[in-house]
Amino acid sequence: MKMGKSSNNKEMVHLPAGTRTTATYDGNGKRRSYGDSAGFRKFLWDGKNILLVTDVNGVTGRTYTLRPEVYGELVCQRSGTTSFHHYDALGSTRNLTDANQGITDTRDYKAFGLTNASSGANTNRFWWNGKWGYYFQPDPGNIWVRARILEQLEGRWKSRDNRMRLALLGDVQNYVYSRNAPIILVDPAGLQPFGLDLLAPSALDFLGAGIAALRGALAASRRCIDEVVREAWSLSDKTGLPGRTGGKRDAFRHCLGSCKMVRRCGPGVAWMAGTGHELWAAPGFSPILRYPALSAQDLSNNATGRGLGACGRNSGKQCHDLCMDALRRGRLTTAPVQAPGPPPRLGPFWGVPRPGFPFGG
Repeated sequence: MKMGKSSNNKEMVHLPAGTRTTATYDGNGKRRSYGDSAGFRKFLWDGKNILLVTDVNGVTGRTYTLRPEVYGELVCQRSGTTSFHHYDALGSTRNLTDANQGITDTRDYKAFGLTNASSGANTNRFWWNGKWGYYFQPDPGNIWVRARILEQLEGRWKSRDNRMRLALLGDVQNYVYSRNAPIILVDPAGLQPFGLDLLAPSALDFLGAGIAALRGALAASRRCIDEVVREAWSLSDKTGLPGRTGGKRDAFRHCLGSCKMVRRCGPGVAWMAGTGHELWAAPGFSPILRYPALSAQDLSNNATGRGLGACGRNSGKQCHDLCMDALRRGRLTTAPVQAPGPPPRLGPFWGVPRPGFPFGG
């Protein structure tokens, strides 16, 4: 068998019997056409599902009715007559019935989709796991599953996972189909198997979900930090206090920003933003070494603001009033304007929000 390749899917296959299959795909990896011994057909998609099939001239030959789900959920198909799909627990088509509810076709399967017994002559392509859009290709005798092609005789994918996933945490290698559990797992995308019942996700599933959640949390934290910082600058400038750098206004701004950040973004985010910035504002630059007095003041006022934000909730006072009261009582510190020393070259600090972070003096 000779194959011409296009990513994980094959554009052309020359079979030993002399027949040839061809396929074309768009930039998103969706199959747009397919030709084999039964003829040439084009596919019209609805999201991730085939909605109808046409011939080379665009004449509709078969239409599919599906439930509004991401993958498959095929209900029936029509090509002259209507055939309704009836599935087993896995999602494989066991029976096809006509409009009068009479059974026209039946099929039983082995573990990886090979036919064990069948009756009927319907040219349906959605047999094993047909509910999820598994497309049977009779000439090569395999199943096309969107991103990849499954070889039933071998019980494995014909190509590797194109995401280059590492072989760890449950995935033995990139060619294994559904972790070698074809009777309880399906993989309608050809990229990630999932369970049909209460099967616990693998460690890799948890890891992927955790990373996605962490990235989302960091992005949300960044937006929250930026919002609070802009608000603290604006409100502190409206007070008319003297000393935008190192003075009372600067002390009030740091207190106000840290207080609001605790309440709005969380204490951990407030600590990272208020402390990490003063230690390393950017890779290779440390404010506390170049501006020791100003940075010490900022660290102190940030800590005071975080304390007011956490402990002052019960008082019912807003951060603005709490920090202004702390300034009047002398709880916030100020420092004289200081000439910078030579910039030291230091290593990066992981917890820094970004270079040029405007929270410092």
